[in-house]
Amino acid sequence: MCRGGLLFLPVYLPGMPLSSVEERRAALLGVVHGAFRSHELMEGILGAQSQRFDVVIKDQQALQTPLLSAEEQGASPQPRFQHELELPLYGRNWVLQVTSTPAYEAAFSSRSGISLWIGLVAAALLALLVGGYLYLREREMHANHLATNKLREREERFRLLVERLPVATLLCNAQGRIEMANRSAADLLDSTPESLVGERVKRFLPSVEQLSALAIDHDTSERSNEYLARGDLGEEIPVALSLSVLGDSGGVNYLINLIDLRAQGRRTAPA
Repeated sequence: MCRGGLLFLPVYLPGMPLSSVEERRAALLGVVHGAFRSHELMEGILGAQSQRFDVVIKDQQALQTPLLSAEEQGASPQPRFQHELELPLYGRNWVLQVTSTPAYEAAFSSRSGISLWIGLVAAALLALLVGGYLYLREREMHANHLATNKLREREERFRLLVERLPVATLLCNAQGRIEMANRSAADLLDSTPESLVGERVKRFLPSVEQLSALAIDHDTSERSNEYLARGDLGEEIPVALSLSVLGDSGGVNYLINLIDLRAQGRRTAPA
């Protein structure tokens, strides 16, 4: 027996009321319908896989007349895979049953061992990949930690060295802002080391426009010249300026040493 289904859609006259059964019957113009055979529909959906599954669709209100039934296979063992799903559609409850056929189970049994080994190999490769990544990441983090500690130690030694210098010393970045100042520089400029940090060096050396231009004008990376520095209180101070260019991966810095020339002027003044 060939089973199938009939789908139909009523078409009503436009502009007619449809709120009751009588009104819909009076406005009925016709019906658009479509018919299909159940087995042909499933073969079109599943394609070559239709031989591996038995699909049964039943209306719970008419279980004796299923919409789609499995083909008779004769005496066969209990299927290994079976699933049932209830679908409420179009005002009725339908039961969908999917079971495996002997063809599917034969193919599954022949490939299960190979699939198991492939899965184990894939899991082992994934574990090695993850383990290798974590190992390299740990090594990189350890190397970065050591490099950071060494850099911090060098910066701390450099800071202590600058602090102990008897000469007024300023460390400036490429934009001309003071990043470090020792106590001698603070005393010379009538300020404190903390107050000097972040200030532009041009505020205390008005004649210096750009540190980069000053470095280019010099024949070497270090050369002394006389300048007038301006203290925090506005006092002009004659100084000898020594500029050193420091370059690293973080950019260019400038180390400025200032020597107070006021004592020299007092010594050379006539009695």
